Amino acid sequence: MPARAQVGTPADATRDAEVVLLAVQWRRVDDVLSEAGNLSRKVLLSCSLPMSKDDTHVVIGHTSSGAETLAAKVRSAQVVPASSTVPTEVLFPVFEKWGKGAAPDLIYCGDDKGAKSTAARLICDVGFNPVDTLPTRMTCLHTNRLRHRVCHRAMTKRSEDSPFAVHRQIAAQIRILLY
Repeated sequence: MPARAQVGTPADATRDAEVVLLAVQWRRVDDVLSEAGNLSRKVLLSCSLPMSKDDTHVVIGHTSSGAETLAAKVRSAQVVPASSTVPTEVLFPVFEKWGKGAAPDLIYCGDDKGAKSTAARLICDVGFNPVDTLPTRMTCLHTNRLRHRVCHRAMTKRSEDSPFAVHRQIAAQIRILLY
């Protein structure tokens, strides 16, 4: 284990954190939140998409969004949905190309200006171009199906769809939809 690494509970990890990244399967969100402890006044970045247990369909997103559902569960935190349009297959190539040309877009949304500013800095730090969209309700409702499409394509690994190509297509569709 690296010298600065520590072992602890989710509550230990979040206790002194200003920002918490929630990156778990949707069916685990309630368990993880209960183990995380007090998230008051923390920025909660979420890349969890509200998918069914078998990852075949979105379970929330027809009249509200996963982000809104999450925000209702942790009312004292500032929820910023980010990176749910980015399949994990994209992350390593983005890091490898960091600083070598244009960064791919990563959309994020939220209702708290300070939390969104924090999210934008972190998004830049990992090699993406942050694209601030509309407030949570507007963005998430309109992009749920598009995010599901990205995840579905990433999971089915269709040969004609590289993760970069799919992400570019979705980012372009989201920009058209929102602007």
